[in-house]
Amino acid sequence: MFYGSGFGFWDLRQASQAQAAASRATHAGRRAQSDVRLLEERLDKLMLVNMALWDLIKDKTGLTDEELAAKVEQLDLADGEADGKVSRELTRCGRCGRAISPRHSRCMYCGTERPDQTVFDTTN
Repeated sequence: MFYGSGFGFWDLRQASQAQAAASRATHAGRRAQSDVRLLEERLDKLMLVNMALWDLIKDKTGLTDEELAAKVEQLDLADGEADGKVSRELTRCGRCGRAISPRHSRCMYCGTERPDQTVFDTTN
């Protein structure tokens, strides 16, 4: 048996696997940074569109910033929690009783349309 050098096949294999894992981690980190940049760009565009829409609505209707803030607060509290987010709780299918994700417009088991759909749920 060969035990002399202290650096055998097992050590080479481990070093190779560690290097491959480090490379995958670096790639995943770059991908995550790219995804974050893309989401930030999309968020910036959505904010700009929302600002423009609100300005148009104010100009056409005479609504005020205070009325908008009150409506935002009302909608925020609709799920019972003032957390600045829309509730993402699962809805139960009225037909089969299984959970329907907020990402889906229909029950994936029986095809029944989600009962709490709004106009925002149907826009893709």
